[in-house]
Amino acid sequence: MLFRSKRTVQKYMRSVRERRGGGQTWATFVKNHANDIWCCDFVQTYDLLFRPLFLFFLLNQGSRHVVHIAATRNPTQDWTAQQLRNATMEGLAPRFLIRDRDEKFGSTFDRVAEGAGTRVIKTAVRAPNMNPVGERFVGCLRREALDHALRLDDQHLENVARQYVRISTRPALIKVLGSGSRMGP
Repeated sequence: MLFRSKRTVQKYMRSVRERRGGGQTWATFVKNHANDIWCCDFVQTYDLLFRPLFLFFLLNQGSRHVVHIAATRNPTQDWTAQQLRNATMEGLAPRFLIRDRDEKFGSTFDRVAEGAGTRVIKTAVRAPNMNPVGERFVGCLRREALDHALRLDDQHLENVARQYVRISTRPALIKVLGSGSRMGP
């Protein structure tokens, strides 16, 4: 029986493996289509009595502007799909929408996106680098606003998030908010 070291096996495996196609990488795709991509996610936090609250947001990858924010205690697939409808009501829909594989999105959300002419791209499992703009927004929101305020209910959470986006001094997050759940340009 002949034993080979790991390095020897790797050396010969390189010549046997097929070369990957010349397609673009994920980073190149995001860079090339940044203005046509929205990302969405949930921020989970807790109220004063330690009951869960969920903040849903839609963010434009290119401009880094928050397109839509809404909060709820019980996010369902229908509720999440309705938030996407609210955000794309005026015919402003992205070409691509990046989302994770959370059950809160589901097939209803995907159908609403397709109806708006948007292609849904699901991120890989445990791959936060596929949605770095969304993850950065969540981190900044937590550190700069949510860690310093006690939330009373879902409306209060939504108001805190809106105020954070409105007064944020980061050029990537400056946005004048409209009324209601829809944020204007």
